[in-house]
Amino acid sequence: MFRVLFLALAFWSATAAVSQADPFAIYMIVHRAGSGADDGFRDYLKANGVDAEFIFRDMENDRSRLPGYVEEIKALKPDLVYTQTTSVTRAVVGRLEEADPEKHVLDIPVVFSMVSFPARSKLVPQPPDPAAPMLSKRNLTGARHVVSNVVRLNAMRTYMPFEKLGMLYDRSSGAQRRSEASMRALAEEAGIEFVSDSPTEPEVERDPEQIEPALRRLKEAGVDFLYIPPSNFFGAHAERVTGAATELGLPTFCGVETLIRYHCMTGLVSPLYAVGQFAAFKAEQILASGKDPGEIPIETLSRFSFVVNMETAHKLKVYPPMEILRFAQFIKTGADS
Repeated sequence: MFRVLFLALAFWSATAAVSQADPFAIYMIVHRAGSGADDGFRDYLKANGVDAEFIFRDMENDRSRLPGYVEEIKALKPDLVYTQTTSVTRAVVGRLEEADPEKHVLDIPVVFSMVSFPARSKLVPQPPDPAAPMLSKRNLTGARHVVSNVVRLNAMRTYMPFEKLGMLYDRSSGAQRRSEASMRALAEEAGIEFVSDSPTEPEVERDPEQIEPALRRLKEAGVDFLYIPPSNFFGAHAERVTGAATELGLPTFCGVETLIRYHCMTGLVSPLYAVGQFAAFKAEQILASGKDPGEIPIETLSRFSFVVNMETAHKLKVYPPMEILRFAQFIKTGADS
């Protein structure tokens, strides 16, 4: 699905060959290795002749490491910084109203991936109208990876009819709380009963031992379909979250590809490898063409994949309808592609 897009990008890059005396230094911070986005980022640059040395840092879901990474960036002064997820990006560049040259990186181009809502997270200004491009007007650009809740809810209803929608979310995250409120409003508008639960609380250390109790409460509430949104916490415990939901007999719709590659039943997603490639295309514009990151639009891939984990669907005996069978991508638990 994305092959045409990135072949086109590759052709454009090949016709504007990168000329440089020394390799670019790119400092990469990922929330957790293995999502595929960081591989897509590196592979795209290598395939398109951008000679770069990568300084790779995996924070392993430990936010306490981020200030040290910021200090290291200031000392090393790389040509570009790649950040993966909202938490990492916010730690590096700061929120708009809180950006501080003493605490944040404001003089080096930063390109992000896997940031769900850049404006809502106050990383960039809200565009003046929906048709306007999203521009940071500072040293930041990137590629988003999420589908809107409206599209997600419609996709769930395409997969199967249901009367009660459940949502497992991370209440410690402001973005997750806003997403929960949005999905609640959409479900109620559609006449669907909505129940949510969380294994976390604001200002309290997140405990993975609370995942199963939260899922059991949703099962006891009688939800027909369970939505699990993109979350760094759930991503770090992907097998536990999706495996427990499946063992409870809960059909799951997930907002990120990683969870479907464990035991989540289905989801409408942007493949994260492709998101990383799209972020690299923007990095190439900065490094090879000297473009200002604040003037490069922050965009979402225009096409998404309906992904179905057939092992989970078979176990739950909840199979996709024929209209999804025609175009869905089918995967097995643990498969890389």
